[in-house]
Amino acid sequence: MIIFFTIYTGDRVSIADWKEYEEILQLFIELLRELNSPMERRLLTLNIAEYIPEIRWYGISILMDRIIDDLLKEKQDAITLSIASKIIANEYPEKALMYARRVLSDLETLSEWEYDKALSLIYISLTFEELNQKNLARFALQEALKWARKIPDRSDRSIILSKLVPIVYEHGQSSLALALIDEIVYTPKKIDAALSIAKKLPSNADEIIKMLTLKVPADEKMLIWATWADAISPNSSEKVLRICNEVLNELNIRKDFESIRAVNVMLRCFSALLKIRNIPEANKKALEIYSKLRNILAKKMSERPYLNIFLELIEILNREKFEERVREILSKLEILAEKKGPPDNLFVLNRVAYIYSKMHAFNKTAENLRKVINISRSLEKLLAVPAMIDSAVTATMIMNEFPANIPREIVLRYADMIRPAEYFEVKIHLTRENFEFLKTHYPGRTVSEAVNSIVLKYRILERTRLDEKMRKLITKLMDLGEFTILHYLLKYIYSVGISEAERQSLLNLLGRAVEMITLNQIEEAKSYVDLILSRLERSGIPLIPILYNYFSEYAIALLIR
Repeated sequence: MIIFFTIYTGDRVSIADWKEYEEILQLFIELLRELNSPMERRLLTLNIAEYIPEIRWYGISILMDRIIDDLLKEKQDAITLSIASKIIANEYPEKALMYARRVLSDLETLSEWEYDKALSLIYISLTFEELNQKNLARFALQEALKWARKIPDRSDRSIILSKLVPIVYEHGQSSLALALIDEIVYTPKKIDAALSIAKKLPSNADEIIKMLTLKVPADEKMLIWATWADAISPNSSEKVLRICNEVLNELNIRKDFESIRAVNVMLRCFSALLKIRNIPEANKKALEIYSKLRNILAKKMSERPYLNIFLELIEILNREKFEERVREILSKLEILAEKKGPPDNLFVLNRVAYIYSKMHAFNKTAENLRKVINISRSLEKLLAVPAMIDSAVTATMIMNEFPANIPREIVLRYADMIRPAEYFEVKIHLTRENFEFLKTHYPGRTVSEAVNSIVLKYRILERTRLDEKMRKLITKLMDLGEFTILHYLLKYIYSVGISEAERQSLLNLLGRAVEMITLNQIEEAKSYVDLILSRLERSGIPLIPILYNYFSEYAIALLIR
């Protein structure tokens, strides 16, 4: 028997049956079958924790609990335990609390690196907050800040501090949150931190907004104002209209319309003005912005950062119920995806699937996710795994909007389909001295966990020694004015196996570096490039192919002219 129910979405009502939701669950299970190694599944949990700040549908906790239980059999580390506590708290509060308390009490044993310690404490602080353990949440946050300040790598430290800023602000420590922005070394993360506060401010926070604009480069001030306008709209309609008029006038004065920054400012103002129903001038201005955005994005859609903004524009149109227009655009994007190759087509299909889900067009959602799975199966693992992870995260984001009254037995049936991760079992012989060494240096861990940790550490150290030299050489080339190296960095970012969200972030950083070079701010450009290289390293991506391609294609071509 098919059970029907009604979903209320604002002023819109649609009818759907359980089978539509089951199809997404089935696709999620298929993706897990492809992601069958512990490392791949650990990456999946990291991405879910990063990109889904609040787990709303109970079924996600049930499904992820099965995956995490399996991972913890192999290795119990701070990151895995803290992510587990965050993801399952919705459905298993006692278990989540146990994981979080263990991280807090045994952090030194469970984690070796300052970055991992700080990130783990951020996640368990959020868990304690959700479980209404306010004192523990504050304590974990204080400890996270302590470890964040000890992180030796500037880019890693900037990343963690930028994550801490909005959480500290939400804990009522606005002065500390603002002061932390000054501790962030890298400008992109400083901007991210300022924007994270701007998104949370009420309409009477003019003074705080002015303080935020003093903490970012002058050309980023417009984005701070536009982001705040979007956050306070449709309340304070007159103020929103005034802010948007001022930032758009600034763009006119600068004659800056097609840069990524300008397009982002216009997008935020378009979103803000579209929410205002009672002021004809706001509606007129929104149409003007839409016309400009459409023309700019049509010309530059082949460039990933602009394509990403175009997809955001579609989501805004969908939010405001321009359904026919959205369906028309999505159909064209599906055709575009057919003409593109990986990873571009996979990126488009995942985003299209998500937008269709927001329209409750689950048949089209499933169709596009299925395309991603089929294409990924034909790719090398380097490209296939990140695409599968992105699709699994997309499926999880879609499930996060599922209604709470989906029967529990349906969720448990799909949870039972999750196969354990694949492990290799080997027999090893250890001398007494080596066995005692493992017990001493890896207390509380099994021999398997200790050996895996040693192998992983050795692999990281070997790669780091080489990659450190690669970073220095790339920087030296920039000092010599050989900025063509950035072209090869761009090509590499497009080709490597990283999540699409991370790829988009790196492309934005690279665009900013190129912009700094055009302004002859070489040191600033180098800092952006250094941040990109650091993040590639943290993702386990070797840097040597960048230089290999540079020397094999460009440098040799110069020599034989």
